[in-house]
Amino acid sequence: MAERNPYSARLPVNEQRDHLVVQVAKLYYDLDHTQADIAKELGLTRWQVGRLLTEAKDTGVVRIEITPRAGRRTSLEVELQRRFGVRDAIVVPTVDIEDPSLIIDSVAQAAANHLVSLNPKPQLMGVSWGRTMRRSPAPYRRTGAQD
Repeated sequence: MAERNPYSARLPVNEQRDHLVVQVAKLYYDLDHTQADIAKELGLTRWQVGRLLTEAKDTGVVRIEITPRAGRRTSLEVELQRRFGVRDAIVVPTVDIEDPSLIIDSVAQAAANHLVSLNPKPQLMGVSWGRTMRRSPAPYRRTGAQD
């Protein structure tokens, strides 16, 4: 039986991995962080960061600019990260959506997707309650996570 790489279990292999690839690429290429800084910030090894950057290039996420698969507004996300010093920012495109409740649903879905993609999983999280968060638990439950 082949020996299993202990780090392979730490990297997700689904939509969470796609998010991680984009996050690492943004930190490295747009925010000029070193691979060592990224590894420390995300709880990865430098080797894993290098592999994720290679995957970003191989899969077309990184070209001249970072192009995430979910149609997010990467340039705005980077601007928000720089301006407010936050680790991650998600901008949900709503240009073609006229119904306000559908906009809230889109933002709620993005929030739920982000919460389940957090790695490492936080032991405690504080969340302000409002219209958007009221709609977040339904998509969040569909991912198999607990409220």
